[in-house]
Amino acid sequence: MTKHIHTNERAHMYTYVPSLFIVTIVGSLIFDVFFPYPIFATGGVVEIGLGLLLAGTFLLYTARRSAEKIRHAVRSGESEVNFFVGPYAYVRHPGYIGMVCIGVAFSFILNSLSIFVASVCFYFIARWFAIQEEKHLSHENSHVRHEYVGYTKKVKRYF
Repeated sequence: MTKHIHTNERAHMYTYVPSLFIVTIVGSLIFDVFFPYPIFATGGVVEIGLGLLLAGTFLLYTARRSAEKIRHAVRSGESEVNFFVGPYAYVRHPGYIGMVCIGVAFSFILNSLSIFVASVCFYFIARWFAIQEEKHLSHENSHVRHEYVGYTKKVKRYF
């Protein structure tokens, strides 16, 4: 039997994801100080890291702005909610993708295997949160179920 979580509790649960991301990256940075292990023997990946950092930051920023529009429509109880807003028109979880890109970017910029591994671990944590969020939105008692299920058929979870 699945425990039903109140909407406010569920919304509060998802605020942990950015905090978890920060803790993951900071923890891996501390680990890297004591146990440094570079990814690449030579440099040259800083440019790739900077590109990923810019792309991830842009994706995270636009995802947060678009998510606020979607959240407002869901919370206000609108009968039809448009999920095809901003980067959500292309992927269902652009914020999580942006965070993982930022983590991988830091691993390239700092040439740190521990940050790279932490970013991969964070991907699986974010994936679990994404699945929970999708279950909640497509639940039979959700007033946006019909729109969300149609949205999931047209847009991939990540890429």
